Amino acid sequence: MKKWLRTFLTICIPLLLLYSCEGYRCAEGVVRDKITFAPIDSAKINVLTSEDKIKYTDTTGAFNVCNYMGGCVPRCKEITIQISKPGYKDVTLTSPDSGDVFLERL
Repeated sequence: MKKWLRTFLTICIPLLLLYSCEGYRCAEGVVRDKITFAPIDSAKINVLTSEDKIKYTDTTGAFNVCNYMGGCVPRCKEITIQISKPGYKDVTLTSPDSGDVFLERL
């Protein structure tokens, strides 16, 4: 085997193995009122599977959050988020699909 190919494989294979063992999950969507379907601005998105990971929806109700990096062998860990806003019931979701999340008024 040529020297450059051996060097390439010696460097790339370990890097690929390390890369495949780390990963993260994300959740994204739009938070809406359950009755009016209006987007909810400034709803709190708390990522329960990551320490100190809190974000808020924007003016269109959109959010996008991710877990911190973690082991993915045999699979990536789930992401669990809690969505809250004063005047609405809290919603907790585990690995939600992208799309709308509806909050119900109290």
